[in-house]
Amino acid sequence: MIFKNNTIYNFIMNRALEFERRDNIHKGWIISKKYADILINNKNNKNIHNILHSIYGKYLCDLHSNHLNTTNRMKYNRAWQTLLNTFKNCKSDSIVRNAISQFHYTCHINI
Repeated sequence: MIFKNNTIYNFIMNRALEFERRDNIHKGWIISKKYADILINNKNNKNIHNILHSIYGKYLCDLHSNHLNTTNRMKYNRAWQTLLNTFKNCKSDSIVRNAISQFHYTCHINI
């Protein structure tokens, strides 16, 4: 009887941990989408490079305040790093605008 109760307890705990992990991933994508919406509204702005770095800092603060993972282990953080690398390496405005649109779409489909 002890074995059965222990198995049920482990099952419930594993299920709760998995739900919490999934909920944290979902929160991370919601936060990313919030800042992607700001970027998409400003993608034609001349100061988009400054806006991006400012928004990225706010995004990281938002993740910290929600006790979410800020490492590149999470896909939503890797999407931000890809966007930042595109901004750093590409000087063409059309490529930058397309990268913002693609990032916005990525955040949208992962919610």
